[in-house]
Amino acid sequence: MLAGLLAAGALLLAPAATAQDPEFNAKCGALDCRVERVPAKWQLLAVGADGDRLKLVYESGGCRRGDGRATVTESAARIRIAVDEGEVVAIDTPDRQVICTADVRYRVLDVRLKRAVAGRPIVGGPRVTGGSFNRRVIPLVPRVIDLSARDATRVLRSQGFDVRRFGKRTGRVAFQSPRPGRRAPGGRVGITVGLRAFRARSLEACVEAAGIPTTAVRPRWGDEDAPDLELLLGGRDAPAFVALYADPARARELAPAIRRRARRGGAVVERVGRVTIVWVERPDATLREGARACLAGARP
Repeated sequence: MLAGLLAAGALLLAPAATAQDPEFNAKCGALDCRVERVPAKWQLLAVGADGDRLKLVYESGGCRRGDGRATVTESAARIRIAVDEGEVVAIDTPDRQVICTADVRYRVLDVRLKRAVAGRPIVGGPRVTGGSFNRRVIPLVPRVIDLSARDATRVLRSQGFDVRRFGKRTGRVAFQSPRPGRRAPGGRVGITVGLRAFRARSLEACVEAAGIPTTAVRPRWGDEDAPDLELLLGGRDAPAFVALYADPARARELAPAIRRRARRGGAVVERVGRVTIVWVERPDATLREGARACLAGARP
């Protein structure tokens, strides 16, 4: 849970109100006071499952009221966010001075977009730096699928994770490992950018040269459990399905579910690094060795 962090216990003295100040516009306990909207530092925490909701954290505390609100400006090219909150700047006392504690609190703000992020860069500020707002005893991985690679990396690093990137250098995150809400062994999270991490034609050509008809299938956006590339060995009536993953950690993470499904259908699973093969029919030695020779060296 996000919690406030108390800094040094010192008191912060806000500037005294002057005769030119506008009239008081709010209540601070039993006293009249003046509240003005001021910019608040924020940072992106995660993206929702449908890609059209963002979770932010923003900085509050002291004389600020924790009533943050986000202004979102969307275009086809980017999403611009600004957060503001109320701050007490004057109070109806004889000297009209505001005395505030010097604590810093972090509060969560949910933002609804007009449509899914779809890799659009998220810009705007000022931003919270560091990651003290989200330190947990057991940190869980936030969802970063559908963000741009740059935004996803910023989100993960701000929360203390190391990031490994696979696929394209820039673009939209298609997959992540571990999946959202899970622990990250060693604090490491892998993100796969784009849907074309492998060269499908060269792999098809290699396997077909070994005498095995092959069909390559690319995943669709939103199919988070799909491999980066699937090969159907033997055509549509495939005796084997081959799943290739740019991130070896994702292959390991998804392997148990694949094995459970394969056992129910009487299939046999073989996995090496980035490659998982589901033999629907037990292969002869020639077919197996021909496929393995082409797939063993597959690289994203």
